Amino acid sequence: MKNFRIILFLPLIFWAVFSYGQLSSAEMKVYKKCEKLYTKKKYADAIARFEPVVKAHPDACNVWGAFLKYKFGEYISTKKFSYNLTVTTSSDDTSSEASKKSVAELIDLLMHSREYTYLGALKSSTLRCENDRNAQIHLRVLTVDDWYNPDTNVNNVAKDHYETAETHFAKEEYDEAIKFYKKALAKQPNYKAALVHLGDCYYMQKKYDKAIEYFKDAATKYPKLLEPQKFLTDAYLHNGDDEDAVDAAAKGIMVYPDNDMFERYATATKESTGTFNRHWMVRGAKVATWKKQHFYVDFPVEGAWKDYESAKKDIKTYCDTTPGIIKDTNNITKAQYLEVYAWEKMLKNASGEEFEFAKKMQALGYLDCYVLISLFQVDLYDQEQDFVSKNPEKVKEYLKILSKEKD
Repeated sequence: MKNFRIILFLPLIFWAVFSYGQLSSAEMKVYKKCEKLYTKKKYADAIARFEPVVKAHPDACNVWGAFLKYKFGEYISTKKFSYNLTVTTSSDDTSSEASKKSVAELIDLLMHSREYTYLGALKSSTLRCENDRNAQIHLRVLTVDDWYNPDTNVNNVAKDHYETAETHFAKEEYDEAIKFYKKALAKQPNYKAALVHLGDCYYMQKKYDKAIEYFKDAATKYPKLLEPQKFLTDAYLHNGDDEDAVDAAAKGIMVYPDNDMFERYATATKESTGTFNRHWMVRGAKVATWKKQHFYVDFPVEGAWKDYESAKKDIKTYCDTTPGIIKDTNNITKAQYLEVYAWEKMLKNASGEEFEFAKKMQALGYLDCYVLISLFQVDLYDQEQDFVSKNPEKVKEYLKILSKEKD
C-alpha cells in the first residue's frame, strides 16, 4: 500500500494526455496556449480559453483533467488571501430579514467564488467521467472529510512527536517511526493521523496482523473516515484474510463510495464470472438537490433526464430539503430519498440501453442501492449516509449482485 498522504493544498495530478485525433488542430493550439498561460500562472485566462474545448468534449476525461488543473491553480492562488468584511443593513419594512440573507449570500459568494467554481468543475467532471479519481478525492477532501485537514486541536508535544515519526517514516526507519507515533498517541490518544500511520508502519514491515490491529482501532474510533477502512482492506488482502477484506471493503464503500473502494472490493471477491462492474453511467443532469450547486459547467438537460430534474418540485413539501430525505408519508412515492424518487419518475418514461440496469435493479428492489451507491455523487452524501446507516445488510447483498455482473 502506498500511504495516502495528500496535503490538500499541494496540487494533485490531473492527467491531460490527448490521443491522436481527439482534439482538432485548432483545439490543440488552444490547449498548448493554455499550458503556457498556466505556466505563467495566468489561470483565469487559461480557464476562459479552454472552457469551450470542455463543452465540445464533455465526456473526455483527459480534457477535464487539463481544465481541472487550471481551475485548481486559480483556486489555490486565492488561499494566500483573507477577507474581513462587515456589512450592516437597516430597514423598517418586513423585507429586512430577506435583505440581510441576500447580502450574506452575496458576501459568501464574493469570499468563496473561486472555491465554488472549482467545486463546480470537479462535480461536473464526476458527472461525466467514471474514473476521475483525483476529482473524487478532492471533492471528498473539500466537502465531507477532515482526514487531510490540519490537526488544530493537537497539543504541541504530540505534534512534535508526530513530525519526528513522519521524518523517520519517510526514511523507511519504521522502528523509530513507531516509537514516536506511540509517543504522540500517549500525549494525545485521539490523534487520528498518528494512529493510522502507526498501523502503516507495521504494514510496511509486512507485519499485517499488527497493522490490522491499529487500522481496526482507527476504523472503530473514526467511522466516517475512509482511509482507515481502505488501509484495513489492504492489510486483510495481504494477510490472506479474503472474507474479512470483503467485509472491510463493503464498509469502506458505505463510508464513501469511491473508485478505490470498488476496486478493492473487486480484488477481495475474486469472482470468476467477469470483471467487477458497478454499472456507472454518464448523468444527463445535475444531482437533484435544493442545495446551492455553485457554478457547474452547464450542459443542456435532455430526454428522460428532464423528468429527473423536475422531480424535486413534486416532493418538496414532504422533504427535509437540506439532505433530500423524504420525511412525511405521501401519495407520490414510497421512496425515502429524493434521489430515488427522481429516478423512479425518470424510469417511467425512460428508454434505451443505458437505463436497462436501473430498471433491473428497480424490479429486484435495489434501485436505492444503485442510485446512491453505484451512481454516488458528493451531493448525495447526506442521503447515502442515512441510507447505509439503516440498510447495511441490503448494501452488502447489492454488492454481491454487482460482483457477479459481467461487463
